[in-house]
Amino acid sequence: MMPARGKAAAVQAGAGQSGAALIYVLILTGLLASLTVRIISSAEAEVFGAQAALSRVQARLMVESAVLSAGKVLMRDASLTGSDYLGESWDVFPAGDNVPGAWFFGDKLKGRIVDETGKLPINSIHPDMKGHQVYREAFLRLLRGRPFLLDSARAEAITSALESWMTSPAKTADLVQADEPYLNAGLPYRVKGGALDTVAELRLVKGVSDELYYGRPGEVGLKDLVTIWSSGLVNVNTAPLPVLAALAVGLDQDKAEDFARTVDTFRRTPSNRPRLEGTDWLGPIVQGLGKEEVQLGMFTTRSLYFSADLECSSGSVTSRAHAVFKRQLNSNRPQPIALLYLQVQ
Repeated sequence: MMPARGKAAAVQAGAGQSGAALIYVLILTGLLASLTVRIISSAEAEVFGAQAALSRVQARLMVESAVLSAGKVLMRDASLTGSDYLGESWDVFPAGDNVPGAWFFGDKLKGRIVDETGKLPINSIHPDMKGHQVYREAFLRLLRGRPFLLDSARAEAITSALESWMTSPAKTADLVQADEPYLNAGLPYRVKGGALDTVAELRLVKGVSDELYYGRPGEVGLKDLVTIWSSGLVNVNTAPLPVLAALAVGLDQDKAEDFARTVDTFRRTPSNRPRLEGTDWLGPIVQGLGKEEVQLGMFTTRSLYFSADLECSSGSVTSRAHAVFKRQLNSNRPQPIALLYLQVQ
């Protein structure tokens, strides 16, 4: 028979072992729980990562498809009418009927197509270009008119700086003189000595502020009114009002703005659309404003260059594309459209 003291020791030993086992079980359970949480978290992260990657791919493919859709709309439009004007299928894209792939994009496609031929061809100011003086005057008028309303001195300074930026100096002295404003301002670049490759390059030209380039809140800026994509003519049917007023060289500012508003009213009237294939309707408008002469030879009603800024969303990811098209026309019949530039982000 075991003494009482021995029994107590045995009970205590058994209790100690049970307590230790319980601690081990609790520790093990905690480790397993922690491991499980980590595995689940890792799995969730992989799932979310895979979903994000899939969304990026889907958004990019959608916006690239949207570029193709925009090109198809431009080709189709060229075969339907002999002129380009506001309100056509390209102007309301991606809304409107018969948009290629509309069922695929649903409400995930946003953006617009813009007629680049309706803008002022900025590289026509280049001193080596034929007729550059007319476009120089038009650019001056653009700066002095609405919405910029620059004083004559500042408008002239910016225009001269742009000419210097484009001109290839024939002598070292000319180069030093052209570079001097940028050297004095401590800028890390010099004049280019050639035509602009992008409209954004205007921001490098002395005197062109961000406000002038981007525009004041709710207003257009130079980026919306000038283009590097041009044959030299401006589509009177699509040009913004500031461009129309600027091109009315020969009219004072008030009459030029009247000219722009009258042209805009005429071209937006549905019953006038058959006449928009030519420019003969401009003559009576000019005559109604006085005896001043406007160089109507700068205008066209057919556009070759269009840009598209589009975006598509998939999940939380948005992909954007900027594209520039050139439409080849031959007797009003579209040839294969050329994609001159494409940037997808």
